[in-house]
Amino acid sequence: MWGQKMPNRASRVQALADAVADYADKEKTRIENEVKALQEILDRRGANVQAATTRAVEAVANNDLQAYLEK
Repeated sequence: MWGQKMPNRASRVQALADAVADYADKEKTRIENEVKALQEILDRRGANVQAATTRAVEAVANNDLQAYLEK
């Protein structure tokens, strides 16, 4: 340690700024990827709910129409 030159304050601050920027970029990428994955899950669930609801409404409508026509 005694033979090594200590970095000056400006270089330490720059190293910290670089490390923070690198961390922020990586964290932003991680969050964006997570949002994409969750959005895909949400989209699939929404499509599944819509399909199930459509089938249920069609079944009820067909039953009601059949009951009406049989009167």
